[in-house]
Amino acid sequence: MHKLRLTSFFALAISFACAGPRTEENATPLSTAAAPSPVPTPGPTRAYPVARAQAVAEQVFGQTVHDPYRWLEDVKSPEVQTWMDAEDKLARAELAKLPGRDALAARLREVLYVETVTPPTRRGNRFFYSRRRADQEKAVIYFREGEQGQEQVLIDPNALSPDGSISLHGYVATLDGKLVAYSLHKNNADYGTLHVMNVATRTPLMRGCRRRIALASRWCASTSSEPIRARIRWFARRPGIRGGSCSPACRAMAIG
Repeated sequence: MHKLRLTSFFALAISFACAGPRTEENATPLSTAAAPSPVPTPGPTRAYPVARAQAVAEQVFGQTVHDPYRWLEDVKSPEVQTWMDAEDKLARAELAKLPGRDALAARLREVLYVETVTPPTRRGNRFFYSRRRADQEKAVIYFREGEQGQEQVLIDPNALSPDGSISLHGYVATLDGKLVAYSLHKNNADYGTLHVMNVATRTPLMRGCRRRIALASRWCASTSSEPIRARIRWFARRPGIRGGSCSPACRAMAIG
């Protein structure tokens, strides 16, 4: 086989040598046309949920802006909910076909579902911190009475709703550690509800209005003897927008 290949090589070299130099008369012009691109193989067709288009348009700074799918913004509409359910089923069915998906999910569980604990914050004689076990979705807020006190659960977001749809977005204790303000958000929404709790008894003292809360709260006094409405300051305005609607009770409670 090797001798045959060498013989063919030498025969080809001799033929080029005998042919002599190429001239313009016997030269074959090279084609400058690009090679045709391969036609992509069409993928499997999917039966996507149909989203109807509406003739919706408005004038914005003199320009006509068409918004045919504005009806999808009404998430409480039965039609929209049906469409979202169909999209969810389609996405889950396609994702389930991906190779290696189970191995990737197992690896993510290894690196993400680990026990974590935050540094404690001292307020009065109490220490507040959060801890999440490896088998928990959300961190639990704990406190201790003194450095050697027993660990006690203050707020457990995992037990706030059966389906886990309510989350805790922040908490702040008073400087004496007797009260804690925190915000709860349903479905992890931007809009949350401000709450105030008595730490010793775990009883709620006040519930604020439901608005978009940037930060749960900030206490303005060092003791819990003053009226709550004169000590708690919280921010519930939309980013970049001043004012907004709020109930009279909330306006009396909020400062600033």
